[in-house]
Amino acid sequence: MKLKYSLIILTGLIFCSTACKKLTDGGLPKNLLTDEITFAADGTAIAAVTSIYATISNMNIPADPFKSIGLRAGLSADELSFFTNFPPSTSGYDDLLKYYQNSLTAGNATPWVQCYSFIFNANVAINSLNMADKLSPRVKVQLLGEMKFTRAFMYFYLVNLYGDVPLALSGDFTQNQQTGRTPKAQVYQQIIQDLTEAQSVLSESYVDGTLLATTTERVRPNKWAATALLARCYLYTGEYEKAEAQATSVIANAALYRLTPLNDAFLKNSQETIWSIQPVGTLTLANTAEGRVFNLTASGPNTTTPVYLSNQQLAAFTPGDLRGTVGYWIGAVTASGTTYYYPTKYKIGSTSTATAEYSMMLRLAEQYLIRAEARAQLGKAASAAEDLNALRARARAAQTTAIPNPLPPVSPTLAKGDLMVTVMKERQVELFTEWGHRWLDLKRTGTIDAVMSAVTPLKVITTSTSNNWNSAFALYPIPQLEIDRSPLLNGQQNPGY
Repeated sequence: MKLKYSLIILTGLIFCSTACKKLTDGGLPKNLLTDEITFAADGTAIAAVTSIYATISNMNIPADPFKSIGLRAGLSADELSFFTNFPPSTSGYDDLLKYYQNSLTAGNATPWVQCYSFIFNANVAINSLNMADKLSPRVKVQLLGEMKFTRAFMYFYLVNLYGDVPLALSGDFTQNQQTGRTPKAQVYQQIIQDLTEAQSVLSESYVDGTLLATTTERVRPNKWAATALLARCYLYTGEYEKAEAQATSVIANAALYRLTPLNDAFLKNSQETIWSIQPVGTLTLANTAEGRVFNLTASGPNTTTPVYLSNQQLAAFTPGDLRGTVGYWIGAVTASGTTYYYPTKYKIGSTSTATAEYSMMLRLAEQYLIRAEARAQLGKAASAAEDLNALRARARAAQTTAIPNPLPPVSPTLAKGDLMVTVMKERQVELFTEWGHRWLDLKRTGTIDAVMSAVTPLKVITTSTSNNWNSAFALYPIPQLEIDRSPLLNGQQNPGY
C-alpha cells in the first residue's frame, strides 16, 4: 500500500491548517490533531502524521516553485547563478534575488517559517501520540519515531541557517511565545536526543501505509534514516568517532543500500535512497519540484526555471568526472549565443509524466563522505581515501586519448590538510544542489569568507550596481515579524541586519 491515499486525504486538512502559522502566534487554534478522535484509531493517526510528508513535498508545488530551502542555500553559496533578465515584479523573483546576492533583510522569512511550521506540527503530534491510549503499540512507537526524526531534521536546518534559535518543544503557541533563543549547542543536544530515541523505535525496514508491512517505497523514515542524520550531526559537532560509527552502520547494511550507477541514483526507491519524499500531484503523474525548477528548456533560463550552475561549480569538476559531464548529472542548452549548464540529477521536469523520481532527502553517498571526513579528522588517511574512492570509482569516465587519466583515485598517504581539502572538494562535486550542503560546508569549515568575498561581487544585475560580502551574512536574519511577536526575541536579531 503506497502513501498516496493518505497524502491526498489529509493534505491541507490537518497539518496545513497550521502550516502558515508562525512560531510565536498567540493563541492555540482549534487543531484536529488535538481531538481524541484523530488519535483513537491507527488509520487516522497514520494519515495525520503522513500528511506532514505531503506538506514537505508541497514546499515546491508548481504554483510557487521557489520555496525550497535547498534552492535558497544553493543561491546563497557559489553553486548557482540566477537569471535576472525579467521584471522584478515576477512572483518569487525579489525573494530569490536577495538570497542570490547575499543581501537578505529581516523580511525574508521562508526557511524560518517553514521549519517552525513543521516543528509545531511534529510537537502537536508527539504530544498527542504520548497521550493516545487506543493505538496499536507498533503504530504508536513508529509514529513517535517519525515525528521526533522530523523535528530533528528541521532543527538541524534552523541552527545551521540561523545559529541560536528558540527551542520550542510544545504544541502550545502561548508557551512557544515565551521561548527565547537557545544556544546552538543545546539545540544540537535536543536534535541528537530526538534522533537517538527515533533510532531505537523506528522500523529497520521500510513500512507501508499500515506501518505493519514492509514495502519497496522508501518514503517513511526508518531506523537508518535516523542513523544517517545522526551521523551528520555528530560530524557537524566534531564527534568524529561517533560520526564514523553511525555512518558505518548504514554503509554496512548492504541488504538495503548500495551505490548505484549515477543515472540511477535519483530514481524513486533506488538502493542509494535512505529517505525520500514522494511528489504530491495528480495520482501517478507527479515528479519532483527539483526537476521542474532545475531542468532548462531550449530557450534557456526564464521565470519558471531561473537558475543554472555557476562557473565556480563547473570549475570544481575534474576532467573525466561523469558527475560534471553532460548526460549524467549536468545538462547544457545554448540560447541566444550563451551556453547554460544546469543540474540534471532529476531528469524529469514535467508533471505530465508517470512518476519516476522522488525528492531525495538522505542518500548513501553522503554517508561515505561523512565517514571519510571523520576518518580524516581521526588520522585514518587510508580508510578515508577508500571511502572517497568508492564514490570516484562510479564517477570515473572511461580512459580515452582525450582523457588519459580520468578522475584519479585519492592517495592513501595524503597529509591531513590535503586530505581534508580533497574531502571538501568531493562533497562539492557529489552533493551539489542538494539541500544546501555547500552553503553549510562553507560555514562549518570556516572557508565561507574566503570563498564568498570573491563570489558575491559577481552576483550583480547590472554593471551600475555593486555587491560585497559581509561575514555576518553567513547567518540568515531572523524574520522581523517573529521578533515583533515574541518579547523574548526582541533585540535578538543576528548581527548585520
